[in-house]
Amino acid sequence: TLPTCCYSRQTQLPTMDDMMDMMDMDLGMDMDLDALMAQLETVQEDVPEVKLSRRNCIELVMKLQELGLIKLWYTMDGKEYLTPEWLKQAIPTEVLAHNGRISLVDLHEVLNVDMTHIESKVEELLQEGQHDLQLIQGELLNSVAVDHIAQEVNELLQETGSVDLGSVCVRFGLPSNYLVPELKRRVGTYLQGELDADGLTVFTAAKRQRLKAQLRGFMRGVTSTCTVMMIFTRFPHVTQSDISAILRELVEEGSIKGKLEGGGDSLRFVPAIQKQSQQRWIDSFFQGNGYLEYDKAAQLGVSAPRKFLMSRFKEAVALNTCIVGQDMVDRVNGTLEEAISSASVNEQVVDTLPMFPPCCTEDDVELLLKHCPFYSDSSNLLRLGDSAVATNSFVENLTAQCLEPIASKVKSYDRAELQRLLSQDSAPVASKKESSSSTGKKKGKKARKGSSRDDDWDTQTTASSSQAPTFFSEESLREKLESLIPDHEELYGVIDALCEKLLRPLNKAFQDQLVEAFQSAGSSRLKQREGLVATFTALYNNVALFTSHISKLEVDDATCKEQLTKHLLRTIASDLVAALLRVIAFDEGLEVDADGPLSAAARRDLLSQLKPQVKSSINELVQLCNGKDMNVFQEKLSAQMDQSQLFVRPLDKRRERELMLQLSHALESQIKALNEDSDISTALLLVLTALLNSKCQLCLHVHGRCIPALIPLVLAQLSDEEAGTLKQAQTMVYDALTRQASKEGSEEADLESSTEPVAFPFSAMKKLVLKD
Repeated sequence: TLPTCCYSRQTQLPTMDDMMDMMDMDLGMDMDLDALMAQLETVQEDVPEVKLSRRNCIELVMKLQELGLIKLWYTMDGKEYLTPEWLKQAIPTEVLAHNGRISLVDLHEVLNVDMTHIESKVEELLQEGQHDLQLIQGELLNSVAVDHIAQEVNELLQETGSVDLGSVCVRFGLPSNYLVPELKRRVGTYLQGELDADGLTVFTAAKRQRLKAQLRGFMRGVTSTCTVMMIFTRFPHVTQSDISAILRELVEEGSIKGKLEGGGDSLRFVPAIQKQSQQRWIDSFFQGNGYLEYDKAAQLGVSAPRKFLMSRFKEAVALNTCIVGQDMVDRVNGTLEEAISSASVNEQVVDTLPMFPPCCTEDDVELLLKHCPFYSDSSNLLRLGDSAVATNSFVENLTAQCLEPIASKVKSYDRAELQRLLSQDSAPVASKKESSSSTGKKKGKKARKGSSRDDDWDTQTTASSSQAPTFFSEESLREKLESLIPDHEELYGVIDALCEKLLRPLNKAFQDQLVEAFQSAGSSRLKQREGLVATFTALYNNVALFTSHISKLEVDDATCKEQLTKHLLRTIASDLVAALLRVIAFDEGLEVDADGPLSAAARRDLLSQLKPQVKSSINELVQLCNGKDMNVFQEKLSAQMDQSQLFVRPLDKRRERELMLQLSHALESQIKALNEDSDISTALLLVLTALLNSKCQLCLHVHGRCIPALIPLVLAQLSDEEAGTLKQAQTMVYDALTRQASKEGSEEADLESSTEPVAFPFSAMKKLVLKD
């Protein structure tokens, strides 16, 4: 509320402008505080005769606010002014007045101030950290409120003996993440008690002592293993953590006899009396029987029985279901050694099951046998069935006796019978040689189907084991083994184990012997076909290599590539078609001469005996050899190869380098053989081809008419002296051809047919290729 201002009766009532001027003058004067206070006191004591009206006061205050000299806020009813500083001081005061806790809504009603102003000042107070204030869920609290809560909780604690801090949070309507830490800090001061292991319950000392006494009495009556969960069901008002903590105290103090095992929810108390009775029974059983099952130890309440038993009987052998003493291991080892060492080869098998504890499984038998020196140190012993042990000699002897009728049976078959057995259901067994022979089949491709003639055995597919010819069935092998082992009824599972072990190898041996016999009968034809396919593969690779390098060639003469392609088609490609025809005719069972070139008459004779489709395809390839389109030739050739199930692996980088190296060595061998009597045109072609290979990395089947276009490629890679030698040789060859053409009256002469003796530089030409 604004203070009342008054003036004396003699003074004329000033106007509003006069009052403002006076205030400006007063504010501008440099007066000390004591003088101003004295003046204010005088004015307040003087009883004015004339007072300012309410309107004047309001206008005066508004003017001061406009000038920024004062900052005032309205109350909610608009009847009073207040300053922000006063509100900032009033908020902590009101909090204290309400025992340290008041909501912002109540503060808004008490102070009669807009909520926006209260929230802004509360935020300032919280940021400054003064007055120990906290804003919790729309309420302002300080330590006084928590102290009051702690005092109330302490009263409840003394009455009940324990208080759950979580229920306290619900009771006082405060979050646990705020109130619980505050109450924990007051344990021992405002709260006369102690926290439990979880830190969520406060006990009085008397209550904890009573609980400890109850647990001590309960645990002293326990005679078997008892878990914390079992104890918790008897004391539901106590947490598991408190029970665990008190139990540890009792064990450490020696108030209860026993020990704690495990941890957390799996913590258990093992009384000493149970431990003693367990150990007495375990020792007695193990010493009397030589073994002890883990299940029996677990039934006695032993936790981790395997670990416990191994720690107690350190020399025992741990199996999957039990432990056995060293005496039993020695007994099994001695019995095994005596039974096998003293028997003949046909009787070197013994059933070890009667020697083992009745609880032993298959895996236990294997583990125990590994601890027997006679078994583990011998490479001649193996296990059969569940528990039988035999020597390798015993099994090998049985195998040899079973192989005797197989060998006799295979020898009785003729070639036709062998072919019939190997071609059952159009899925014959593939020969061993198929996997290693290079008979033109591409790996991973499907082999051709059709009739199973004597000469196409190596191209047939591999049959599954169920379709392959077999000698023994499971029943027949069982009968054979029972006849070979007189005491098989006493050897549990031995016959089954031997059948499983020997059935597949014996039938595989039968199949291998069939294949070997069949291959032996037709080995000459197989070798002949391999030679034909090898010849075809070599020619195919040469054509592919030369074609690839022709495409890489860069020369000025546009007709050079065409001449090289035509020359390749008429020479090597023509031989390739002849090789393909030989392979196809051989596969059809025709007699084929693998040596020498294939004449036109021989080609027509072979074609007349082939299918019309094959005949048409071969004739088309022969016609393409007289053309100049290598792409069309290769397409037709690939189609015929697919139809004939003849596959050649495409050239890769590595194979191409190997082939170039082979051709280079062949050229060098031919160049080394040149002498003064050699044809000079042939010498020039050989040297130029070798230089293209070594200097330009071009492998070409060079034609004589392409020499002028190819020589510049080589000259650029030679020294001046070497280039001069090559040019001289070229000039001499063309001079010789010119003279020969003049003598014969011919307009042109083939380069390769020149025989005119000329003083040709053979030695210098050889040095261009042969550096050493």
